[in-house]
Amino acid sequence: AIEERIDVEVRALETCAYKKETFRQILDQIQKYVDQLNLQSYTNLNTWVLNLDKRVGEKLAQRLIAGMKAWHVALINYSNEMATRDRAGTEHNDDDHTGFFKPGGEPNIPSQVHDVVIVNQEIQVHPPIDKARATLKNHLKGYVSTICGLSTLQSTRYTVGIEVNSGESTHRNLLTKKEKSTDCDSALIPLL
Repeated sequence: AIEERIDVEVRALETCAYKKETFRQILDQIQKYVDQLNLQSYTNLNTWVLNLDKRVGEKLAQRLIAGMKAWHVALINYSNEMATRDRAGTEHNDDDHTGFFKPGGEPNIPSQVHDVVIVNQEIQVHPPIDKARATLKNHLKGYVSTICGLSTLQSTRYTVGIEVNSGESTHRNLLTKKEKSTDCDSALIPLL
């Protein structure tokens, strides 16, 4: 009953839109089911929720890897896409009405215009390259935080008393579980 509904929600993490609100809604629904089990005083709930959170973390890690790869592809193909859009005179529509979503989402890297100026026989770039790099880093950080900022599942939200939670409260540790040699590493290293 509840376990089957939780399994459906966990599987939904694989195919949902790559948006923080969508992930949060799914995790909130799973947390409500866990809270129900907690209020019904199920035994060994802590161990069961730890295993459930591990499964959820694996699904989110897969989506994070796909998201970083998608961000890498978007960064590399950015200039080609902009040139194609400019020639066609059309805007790109990010809305997907088919119900199917890419595992890594469709990152929308903001455009940056740089002016090359000669002042007193000195060439300058405005805004500076360091600022452009910082902007890209912030965009990547925001894209990664779509998943890494999500809360972990808790088995004892309604337990009365003083208790210290020694576990992670977010999925921030997924970055350390990322595949060691992905295609996106070579593109992300110059940003770091």
